Amino acid sequence: MILGHLKSVVREFYDPATGDTMELGSSGRQLKGKRFYIIKNLFELLFKTDFCNEPTRVCLLDYSLRPSDVYKEMYISSGIKLNQRTCINKIAYCEKKIEKNLGSNIIVDVVDFTTRDIDVYYDRVNLLLTKYKKDSVFDNIYDLDINSILPSEKEVSNERLEALCDKIRPYLKVEKEKVLSDLDEEALGYLKYLYSLDETIDDRKLMIKAMIGLDL
Repeated sequence: MILGHLKSVVREFYDPATGDTMELGSSGRQLKGKRFYIIKNLFELLFKTDFCNEPTRVCLLDYSLRPSDVYKEMYISSGIKLNQRTCINKIAYCEKKIEKNLGSNIIVDVVDFTTRDIDVYYDRVNLLLTKYKKDSVFDNIYDLDINSILPSEKEVSNERLEALCDKIRPYLKVEKEKVLSDLDEEALGYLKYLYSLDETIDDRKLMIKAMIGLDL
């Protein structure tokens, strides 16, 4: 089962004190290139997002801890009371979830055998990480509310990508910062004044709305 494989790789390459992934494992094995980033992102997915439940995380961090004893460890370490059967079921559920989303051989293929094709695991882990991370790096580069659109590995043409990037480029936060650093503040002050006027008695308000691009 994948739980045992995960416990082994966590023990060898994960530092729970810092949350860092080590390129050189405790057994002397080394993670290089894409293999390192797969395991690094896998650890982030397991320990720093909501993809995994807490009993499973506790179980993974202690190589010798059996699922049937996790409820005891959680009570001792954090005072959280869980029924033993509930705890076991949560771990079993999470284990099936990991296998369904990442495959049962991810650790064997990525860590144990260095000649196997691992591109599929790279894509799977990255897709899940971008889905479950609460602070999406991509969403933060635009001044747009696009958090509800989830990452997808369904390919689209370069033409569609370029058209999308052109459309949302004005909303890049770096573009916004450029605009703010080079504003004609005197003109902006007058613009705000004109916009505050009552358009039913002052045509200048209508003129300003047209300049801005708002419906009249």
